Amino acid sequence: MRPLGYCVDDVAEGLAVTAPEDGRSDAAAALADCYLRFLESAVTEDGRVHNRMGPGGEWTDEPGPGDW
Repeated sequence: MRPLGYCVDDVAEGLAVTAPEDGRSDAAAALADCYLRFLESAVTEDGRVHNRMGPGGEWTDEPGPGDW
């Protein structure tokens, strides 16, 4: 099976789990930082948002005002 990549919905859920943890481990802090950088990169200058990134790190969709 070929990897499908990443989506904003899943990464945002990961950030919600790792970011608010008081006294979190170094691993949780590193994950939260990675998730936040991914989400920041999904937002374009005009405020639209990409949803899907391929396994190679390229956005595979056009940014839009979706519900993700």
